[in-house]
Amino acid sequence: MIVQEVIHSMKKRRGKRGFMMIKIDMEKAYDKLNWEFIIAVLSQIGLSQPLTKWIRACILTKEIKLLINGSIEGRIKPERGLRQGDPLSPTLFITAAETLSRLIFQKEKSGEIRGFKMGRNDTAVTHLMFAEDIILFGQATLKEAKAFKECLSTYCLWSGQSINFQKSSIHFSRGFCRGKVRTISQYLGMKQMVSNAVYLGLPLFKANKRTEDYNQLIDKVLGRVKGWKSKLLSSAGRAYLIKSVGASLANYLASSDIIPASIANKIDKTLRDFWWGNTEEKRVMHTVAWERLCKPKIHGGLGFRTTKDTNTAFLMKWAWKILAEDNSLWAQIMHAKYLRNHDFLDIEAHPSDSIMWKAILNARQFIHKGICRKIGNGNSTSIWFHPWVPSGELQPQPLRDATEGITLVNNFIQNNEWRDDLIRLWFHQEDAKRILNITLPSYPAKDSWLWLPEANG
Repeated sequence: MIVQEVIHSMKKRRGKRGFMMIKIDMEKAYDKLNWEFIIAVLSQIGLSQPLTKWIRACILTKEIKLLINGSIEGRIKPERGLRQGDPLSPTLFITAAETLSRLIFQKEKSGEIRGFKMGRNDTAVTHLMFAEDIILFGQATLKEAKAFKECLSTYCLWSGQSINFQKSSIHFSRGFCRGKVRTISQYLGMKQMVSNAVYLGLPLFKANKRTEDYNQLIDKVLGRVKGWKSKLLSSAGRAYLIKSVGASLANYLASSDIIPASIANKIDKTLRDFWWGNTEEKRVMHTVAWERLCKPKIHGGLGFRTTKDTNTAFLMKWAWKILAEDNSLWAQIMHAKYLRNHDFLDIEAHPSDSIMWKAILNARQFIHKGICRKIGNGNSTSIWFHPWVPSGELQPQPLRDATEGITLVNNFIQNNEWRDDLIRLWFHQEDAKRILNITLPSYPAKDSWLWLPEANG
């Protein structure tokens, strides 16, 4: 999501001062990670000696014997490598990879790397990492390319890893000098990024016809469903496969991108046909609408989910992160790029905004139904415009008007306690009771947002 927003901003930046995006491919990342480097990193972050010894015992392999025709023909003493599938391996790998992140931050602090900023005074995005999948962002200068290469070389020297320069690639913003493009690419030893490049399984650059990006998803669902024999399965078995396998194939894409309506309908049709037993040779009458089967069981359905609803739910989660998680990188980038001191719930979309941002703004209509202000000091909550009283009417109507000078909830709070007399003067009796039942924090805290329907979202 963040990568897509940065790329969208890079497309809008033109001129001699260009920007670059470097996609790094680590060669056999898990197999080459040095054990001594892992233990050194764990010690640096403060893990005690007994624990590091136990971890060493878990990852270390003293000897590998080569068996040929049943007899031992040789021995290998490995010094590196994490076992794929070991539940401890991802945590150790991410902890070790944090070293590269720290090296880049040091270069940024010294001014050698500037990264990509959404605005002049905003936080710079220098790199994004998900395990061994790494993307670097910076100004398209030879100085910054050298700084990135120094970080990567140092990290590879310490960790034992190596970069696959044949699979790594680089992308430049529009209008950047071709001569400098060639110079930087040759220095890094990387080719320019192709138009169908992917990151974490998703296309980095959108096709003109958006459905082309998602044909592989339909093929995956079709390939999986064709391997199932609906005639040999009970209704409970078919329902289990649809929920646990069929619908989950689209969940990853739905959580990170917008699935076009035509693609969502094709996925639902594939699962619907499997449920009713449709084949290419035989069609079966669907006696119950799919929308009814997708209702919760307590409402007479089977608990299936349409792809469109799943996509909307994930968009709501991204919207919720903007509202409730101000310190997250995602929220910081969205505030810097689009909001800029505007209220997320009131801002309108512009034609130049990204497709993802427009979809998130459209999902606000569902967010409104379940949010309420969580009162801290009351300084940023309006009694006229915000939902702020849970359990009933979220926005109670005051008995008096705004001309009397009271607009914020903090007018009804004194020394972290409600002003009982003033609340009863301004609100109806039932509303006043609900307001006085709101627990205030024992220490001054900012107002935040609360999701009412369920605590887990």
